[in-house]
Amino acid sequence: MRQLIKGMTLLLMWMVLPAQASQGIFYQPQLRDAALSEARWDQIVAKVKQHGFDTLVVQWTRYGDAFEQPEQSDWLAARLQRAQAAGLTLILGLYSDPEFFQRQDQSGGLLTGYLEQQESRNLALAKVWQERLGKDRIAGWYLPAELDDLNWRDPQRQQLLAQHLARSVKGLRELSTAPVYISSFFTGKMSPQAYRELLTRLADQGVDLMVQDGSGTGVLSPAERGLYLSALEPCEGRVAGLVHELFVQQGESGTFQAEPLPEQQQRALWGAPTRCGSQRWFFSLRYLPGLDDMR
Repeated sequence: MRQLIKGMTLLLMWMVLPAQASQGIFYQPQLRDAALSEARWDQIVAKVKQHGFDTLVVQWTRYGDAFEQPEQSDWLAARLQRAQAAGLTLILGLYSDPEFFQRQDQSGGLLTGYLEQQESRNLALAKVWQERLGKDRIAGWYLPAELDDLNWRDPQRQQLLAQHLARSVKGLRELSTAPVYISSFFTGKMSPQAYRELLTRLADQGVDLMVQDGSGTGVLSPAERGLYLSALEPCEGRVAGLVHELFVQQGESGTFQAEPLPEQQQRALWGAPTRCGSQRWFFSLRYLPGLDDMR
C-alpha cells in the first residue's frame, strides 16, 4: 500500500509540474527554417517525442533583428503552437543579442546600462509571447545570455550580474510563476571551487541554472570536466540540471563548426541517469538523427 501511495503521489506531482522532471531539447530558430513545410515540422516534432524528449527549449524568440518582422514572428508562433498541440512543453527563450560576448566586456556603468537594456527587451518580449501563446502554456522563460567563467571572475562584476538576474527574475515572475532559466559554461578560467561559488551566488537570485557539460566543444579533457561537474554536487539549490552536447566541434576556435555525435552515443546519453539536478537538456535539435535538413 505504501508503494502504491508513493507511486500515485509521484504521478500526481508529474501531472501538476511537468517541467520538474523533464528531458528537453534545445531549438535555435533560424529564418531559413521557414523553408520547412508544416508537414515536415510535424515530422520533426514527432521524432523529438519518439526520442524521449518532452520539452522544447526555444533558445530565443528574437535574435538581433531576426524574427522582429510580424511575418517572421507569426511563422515562429505557428510552429511553436503546433509543437504544443503535439504534446511538447515549451520553455521560451527571449531576446538574444548577437554582440553579447563583446558587450559583456564593458565595466562599471556601461555594463550596468547594457544589462538593464537586456532586461527591458526580455520583459517586453515575454509580454508579447505570453499574450500570443497563453500564460499557462509557457512552462519557463529562458534568458539567452550564456554565462562563462572568464568574464565574471571579478567580484564587482559578479555583483552586477547577480543584481541583473534578480531584476530579471522579479520582472518575469510578475508575469507568471514560471521558472526563469539561464545557462552557463566553464572553460578552465576559474577553479572548480570558484565556479561553484559563482553559480551558488547566481542561484540565490532565484534563477534556475543550466550548466553545459562541455563534452562537444572539447575545450577541456574528460578528467578536467569531471572536476568541475563534481564540484557542483550536490546540485540541489544550485544547478537545475546539465546541458549535454550532441555534437563534436570541428577544427580550431573561431567560426563554430560541428558534426553530430554518432547516433549510438546519443542514445546512450538519452537513457543515462541524471547526474546533477532533476532536469536535463540536450543541445540541440539540429543534431538529432534523421534531421539532416535542419543543419
